[in-house]
Amino acid sequence: MTSRSSSTQRGGFLLEALIGILIFSLGVLGLVAMQGRAISYSSDAQYRGEAAYLANALVSRMWADSRANIPLRYVAAGQPEYDMFKAAVDTLPGAAAIVGNPQVQVIQPAANAPVADARGDGTGIALTGQGTLVTIVIQWQPPVSGDAAPTIHNYTMSAIVAHN
Repeated sequence: MTSRSSSTQRGGFLLEALIGILIFSLGVLGLVAMQGRAISYSSDAQYRGEAAYLANALVSRMWADSRANIPLRYVAAGQPEYDMFKAAVDTLPGAAAIVGNPQVQVIQPAANAPVADARGDGTGIALTGQGTLVTIVIQWQPPVSGDAAPTIHNYTMSAIVAHN
């Protein structure tokens, strides 16, 4: 009877070992996939942080400049401050290939204008004749692997630059 039960048990340990290796391999593959996703999120956070820094730097230069210079220096290509800003934005991946990137919109009411809704759409942004509403949109395309279509990411910032 002993010989019969030992013959039915042959290979049982090998089968258990193979199943253990399979479970371990699936766990390792799951960890590798999670690591790849974490790197992707980290890169996106880095690009978003750089875009926020660039937008804040431009608004800071506007604060230091004269109110009259803002539409003349910061809004369109060919203007000195805008061209410096665009060159910095183009360091983000894929940003140079996006048409019309970056966008800087400036709204300035007349010097003696009363408090008004700056956008005119009921968003509640109150602006007097001493303030300038600045909206900056920066776009980029993070690098993709494989056949995945590139996705355009953006950072939008609105600020009121007040001058006394």
